[in-house]
Amino acid sequence: MKSGVIQSAALALALLLLPCANATPCRAQNADSSSTAPAAKTTAAATAGPDFAAYLAAQPAANGQGNVALAAKDYAALSGLQASASTDGAVRFTGSGNVDYTVEIAAAGRYQLRLTCRFDGARNLKYGVLLDGAYPFAEARDLLLTQFWDDGGGIRTGADGNEYVAAAGVVDGLLPRYAVDSTGERDDPYLFYLSAGAHTLSLRFADATLELSELELLPASDPPTYEECRQAYAAQGLQPSDAAPIRLQGEAAVLKTDRSLPGHADTDSPNLTPHDARYLRVNYIGGGDWNSPGEELTWQLDVAQDGLYTIGLRLKQDQLINGYSYRRLKIDGEVPFVEAANLKFFYSTAWKKAVLGDGDEPYYFHLTAGQHTLSLSVTLGETAAFYTELKEIVNDIGDLYLDIVMITGETPDYNRDYDLFNQIPGFNDTLSSDSERLRALVERSAQLSSKRTGQYVGALNNMARVLDAMCKHPYEAQDYVKDYYTQYTNLSSWLYEMKNMPLAVDEIQLVGDPDRLDLPKTGFFGSVWFTLRRFAASFSADYNSMGGSDTDATLKIWVNWGRDQTQVLNNLIQESFLPYAQQTLGKTVGVKLEITTATLINGLLSGDQPDLALSMPRTDPLNYAMRGALYDLKQFPDWEEILTRFQPGAEQPYYYRDGLYALPDTQSFYILFYRSDILDSLGLTVPNTWEEFLNVTAVLQRNNMQSYLPVSALTNNAGLGACGIYGTLLMQDKVPIYNAQKDACLLDSSDAIATFTRWTDMYTEYKIPTTQSFYNRFRVGLCPLGVDLYTQYTVLQSAAPEIRGRWSIAPLPGTKGADGKLDRTTCGMGTGCGILQKSAHKEEAWAFLKWWTSADAQLAYNNALESVLG
Repeated sequence: MKSGVIQSAALALALLLLPCANATPCRAQNADSSSTAPAAKTTAAATAGPDFAAYLAAQPAANGQGNVALAAKDYAALSGLQASASTDGAVRFTGSGNVDYTVEIAAAGRYQLRLTCRFDGARNLKYGVLLDGAYPFAEARDLLLTQFWDDGGGIRTGADGNEYVAAAGVVDGLLPRYAVDSTGERDDPYLFYLSAGAHTLSLRFADATLELSELELLPASDPPTYEECRQAYAAQGLQPSDAAPIRLQGEAAVLKTDRSLPGHADTDSPNLTPHDARYLRVNYIGGGDWNSPGEELTWQLDVAQDGLYTIGLRLKQDQLINGYSYRRLKIDGEVPFVEAANLKFFYSTAWKKAVLGDGDEPYYFHLTAGQHTLSLSVTLGETAAFYTELKEIVNDIGDLYLDIVMITGETPDYNRDYDLFNQIPGFNDTLSSDSERLRALVERSAQLSSKRTGQYVGALNNMARVLDAMCKHPYEAQDYVKDYYTQYTNLSSWLYEMKNMPLAVDEIQLVGDPDRLDLPKTGFFGSVWFTLRRFAASFSADYNSMGGSDTDATLKIWVNWGRDQTQVLNNLIQESFLPYAQQTLGKTVGVKLEITTATLINGLLSGDQPDLALSMPRTDPLNYAMRGALYDLKQFPDWEEILTRFQPGAEQPYYYRDGLYALPDTQSFYILFYRSDILDSLGLTVPNTWEEFLNVTAVLQRNNMQSYLPVSALTNNAGLGACGIYGTLLMQDKVPIYNAQKDACLLDSSDAIATFTRWTDMYTEYKIPTTQSFYNRFRVGLCPLGVDLYTQYTVLQSAAPEIRGRWSIAPLPGTKGADGKLDRTTCGMGTGCGILQKSAHKEEAWAFLKWWTSADAQLAYNNALESVLG
């Protein structure tokens, strides 16, 4: 889809343009069909040098001395990148390639890398760092520059009296960013060891639009302990401040590392600031959307008086039952002492007051008069080492599982001796080692202060039990394959859950004496009175409609969405569409959104239909057009110009006779997913054609694995593209679905039947399963090659951390035409938006559709929706 009709699709399309690992013909055609034993495993990290922990252990422990600063304009060489002068003395780099700098190190040691830069767009920017032409450690290939966001202009009040948060905006300006872990699992910036003398430092970008002003190598340093700080306070004669409490509202964070960290409204508690019994008031930040390692919120504070301050918060952590959520505190960008890097907040179902401290005494922080920043970031805290160890074990267990099933299959023959200990090198040693490591984790879990790990001790013990049984009974090891798989998937799921660290913050206060914290709690009668007022307000509040006002024309729109999505659209309408309508139509237009489960048929029969409909299923526009219920959009003079926004043919399903009855408002499509580690281990490359796809499938099947092609029944409202790749094959084979007059279907033609047979043969002749959980089987490696919707990409990225770096995506395989060219056409799916024939405001409705399908509106809606829902 062009011009951002759906921003998510634009991201996926951009990913598809990355080079694929298929420069050579698929070697599956020449694979030895007699071989079923697994080849040596190849992982992404194996070709990238040691991991960071091993790299750091191999280097001297000395920290560097003295800052080394380089102006971005003083680069030594460019390779692939284009450079041009920018504002503020920065250099603008675009394209793909390297920029090299020569650095002189006076004292050997460990250094942190900091870049002062800015970049466009909503996404974080990945890059790599090379020292003297090589990556010093594997993770240096995949570093992250985080985009910073603000509050988008603050809190707004709608026509209904409720408050809402505008979509977050990108913070402009050159800001310092350290070289950090792209997964957020490591808190501190990476360290680079540099010997004394001259070195070449290279930044490598795959696709950059970056303005860089300065590079700095800063000596590594460790923060002091709190006891050392306390002694320094006493030596300097510092005393607690007697100034009035400094109050910071949680929702007033000035910087965020993710746009999906908006303020929220809690309507159930009278203790929050602000609160209202009738209207929504934005009064806290965080909760379930502030939970991923590395996500950081920053507040700005003005200190009137030098002195020592304690920090108190009103917060709630009600999602990790009997567990802790961890945060890392920074003042002016630095962790003040070691203990501040590992603050923990225990489970509670209600909002509570917490004072930062060791449980017995509060921590004091020295602040000078003036402006400062206070930051809290999500961290794994005490569970970090536990998580790292478990991740290594899970990877090891997963690799061994693939080795096993490549020999036995998922359902071993119990009457056959597989002798796995002879066929898989180091089989018993691996089982024994992983079992010991798991039982060591069980012991360590008891030492963690978080009781949350207790619920997972059973999973650790069960996995260790299976490994012990397989090691003790090597000739019957295959009998435990199913149990092995079950316990392995349980541990994999835990990896995802362990990183979940939610916390909600209503208010932060800084005060010299913790007894002077002004975080009052409403008493019993006050809570009862607030609840009664809330109950009374519920009888007059309209929960199913938003917007609407006295205007020249008011459009009524039905949506069958959740309240959050509808609220986002309503906010966008108030901020963007109403001014657009005033400018283009020269009059005031109102919009009333109604959340309903009723269909347009219900509205038409009752005479209470909306003016226009959004996100209509694929076949609805045609069905309603046949019955005269939708208006022909060709009646508007600029309809052809509007169609240029979309991919050619995206509007095709919405034509009837000579009329056009809807515009596309979403599109979806299939892409190819593959496990690069498994294909590499079998000597396979990513298939370019369907013939190569089937050849790779044959090799996978000979190794007891499978590929995946989606298939589902052709429903009344999904269209041909949703039933699998049949529509795609028709397009690639150049087989028409309708005749030239568009009055007959040609799916019974010989060409269509031949394509249908080609499609079904993939399931009947090549035994590709028609049903399976692609996500689960892909992550464990049983299905290392498959076709699925592009949205599966974000699911795997976030919910399958154990295979990060071991998989990728590519365009769908194609069909070679008579001219020898490869056709990769993909049959899409989607929804449409149209105007009701009975609408009395067709001109205003058309203006709304033009605004709604514009690139700016779609980008703003998707960004705002991500801000609310993550």
